[in-house]
Amino acid sequence: MVRPPYPVAVRLCVIASERFGELDAHYHALPTPLLRLPPHRYLNMVYSWAIERVSHDKLEDWLRDLEDLLPWQDTSSEAAADIESESFMAMAAKGGG
Repeated sequence: MVRPPYPVAVRLCVIASERFGELDAHYHALPTPLLRLPPHRYLNMVYSWAIERVSHDKLEDWLRDLEDLLPWQDTSSEAAADIESESFMAMAAKGGG
């Protein structure tokens, strides 16, 4: 997956995994536990929680960063080259290359 909203969803999942205790406490009054919500609702809750914590003057940068390509999607990045090289070497080691 490389098209929107994939990078946003991945980053929101990272935020949720790093700050789940805060998220869970913030939404404690929900009738349904966060992890039982449909994925789109869950990510909307994470987004809503996170955006409340971004200062107004940094909001545009935060939104832009949220939508940027992930390191392995950016073919010009060093991380993408490393991932591609590791994948090729693993495939070659298994006899697939």
